[in-house]
Amino acid sequence: MKKVIFLSYILLATAKIAAQQGNLSPTNRQYAAYSLQVAPDAAGIGRAYSGAATVTDANATYWNLSTLSFYKEKWGVAYSYMPWWKGHHYVAGFYNFKDPKTCLGFRKDRGVIAASIRYANLGDFSYTLIGESVTFNTKEMSIDVGYSRSFTQKLAFAVALRYFRGDLNREFSNLVGFLMPYHDANAFSGDISATYQHKFLKRRNYPLYFQAGARLSNVGTKFSYFEGNENKMPLPMNIRLGAAVTQELDEKNAFTFSLEGNKVLPLPRNKFSPSDLYALSLATAIDYNYKKWIYARMGYNFQSNASHILSYGLGATYKIFGAQIAYNQRLKGNKPPAMVALTLYAQFVQTKTPFQLRKKRNSLM
Repeated sequence: MKKVIFLSYILLATAKIAAQQGNLSPTNRQYAAYSLQVAPDAAGIGRAYSGAATVTDANATYWNLSTLSFYKEKWGVAYSYMPWWKGHHYVAGFYNFKDPKTCLGFRKDRGVIAASIRYANLGDFSYTLIGESVTFNTKEMSIDVGYSRSFTQKLAFAVALRYFRGDLNREFSNLVGFLMPYHDANAFSGDISATYQHKFLKRRNYPLYFQAGARLSNVGTKFSYFEGNENKMPLPMNIRLGAAVTQELDEKNAFTFSLEGNKVLPLPRNKFSPSDLYALSLATAIDYNYKKWIYARMGYNFQSNASHILSYGLGATYKIFGAQIAYNQRLKGNKPPAMVALTLYAQFVQTKTPFQLRKKRNSLM
């Protein structure tokens, strides 16, 4: 019973320092493995923490892995950094089995493998327990591997497996008159995602694309830093649904409008799951790109616990290389402070949708 009470103090302290360090909706993240819910890339943050139907680079390994089945890249890698806490690092990559030169349009047997690794140092913080100050240092790491496959010209699915590891980096002992050993936390989980896309209509011979995406994530085991089943905590399982439309105005200019919802799914009620844990997040964003060289975006995020966030993003590409930067602005409620995120990436073969590829192929006939 003492261990349970002590661990509850730790969780409350973690939530308190998370709020001070600028996490997104910290009062609704009072469980460990918080880094699994943090948007890793600048493009997603620039869209107000959304990307299930819009991210088309290596960072799709987080937002919606199945989207990679509809694009022509042979391979891609990305690195993202955010100065939250003491540093948040995310590296992702994918490889397409098929030769892009032979993949004009849709190929039913086309598959993509992807992987990512995330490392977050949540930093040092102190908590006073029964008159004694204790310093904690929390680090979290996760490794993902996944596979995506298209089944029709419009529909693709993907699955991913994840290993999570957490470290409190402190041995709790003789704090309240009893021994409190700890160990590293380990957990395994899986994701499933799907993407649907369709060429909706034409405007002066320039089509409007519709794309919808869904992702169910972190379905897996519980974990604990202490012995005993009563100390185990669930991973932050959630579902993400998004839709986007892209209109090409001419050969150089295009706009994308997106809307996305994200919901932490209800878990069995216990001492680690407060009643206000399950906030609903809604995000809307607009993207502009010029010849797929210059990108600009803006997004707005509203959460049911009265959080309001406005974000901006810019990006540029040169040959196979690109960079994205995002700025996050505080508006209202439990919000993160102003912060900047940076993503660097490389992709071999410029992004083209199957519709664009078929159009190019037909024009040569």
